Amino acid sequence: MSQQERKQNHMKFGLAICAWTMNAGVDDNELFFTAINQINKGGSDILSDPAQKVTLAALNLKAGSRAMAFSDFHSAFKLFKHGISFLSDDHWETHYNLSLDLFDSISEVACFVDDRDSVTIYTEQLIAHAKCYDDKLNGLYAATKALKNAERKQESLDSTLEILRQLGEPGLRPFQELTGDMDAIDGILQNTLDESIYNM
Repeated sequence: MSQQERKQNHMKFGLAICAWTMNAGVDDNELFFTAINQINKGGSDILSDPAQKVTLAALNLKAGSRAMAFSDFHSAFKLFKHGISFLSDDHWETHYNLSLDLFDSISEVACFVDDRDSVTIYTEQLIAHAKCYDDKLNGLYAATKALKNAERKQESLDSTLEILRQLGEPGLRPFQELTGDMDAIDGILQNTLDESIYNM
């Protein structure tokens, strides 16, 4: 059996199991994940129908979200990645909401598995194609979290403050000024009796 035939069989079995669970109204996680894993072993290049590919991208989003609910972040990452592989080249124009959900999800889970390169790759695409600032927020949060995880605390803080500025939070000041104020408050507290602090 050739590699192509093997992939076709994986896809065929996966679609059959998936169709059976849906038609029978069976909500069995084990069967659902088995179906999606078989489909993903087949791969997007086996299919020619664009509508079918979109359906399988959405099913991978559903499977990845379930995996995250079970705290299986590595599986969730793979499922979201497979979901993206089923999208067409013009997916941001033709299936914006599905694309946004997949890229939001994979950016978030990439932080959990500490894959900083993937955080960068997927958040950059998300931010580049988002239609409004609100749609960028999850990606910006993931990028900021990745900076924090990489011990790049100043960059993470600067990014957080910039996000808050974009959201219209008033009176935000540079970190250096805040540090000076915190040092001054610390000096005052060092010379203040505990009882006085408790009564504030």
